[in-house]
Amino acid sequence: MSIADIGEKCKNFLARVSRDALILAIIVLTALFGFGLGYLAGLDSVTI
Repeated sequence: MSIADIGEKCKNFLARVSRDALILAIIVLTALFGFGLGYLAGLDSVTI
């Protein structure tokens, strides 16, 4: 499988998924990423 084949599969998948679902997925992933970074930053500041 070449890179062009992978790109074509991604384009076909994105064409089948609605735009609203993609936007919702991006928002959820961004929120989870931000929460994870905040959690990790909080762990660094805790001293025992």
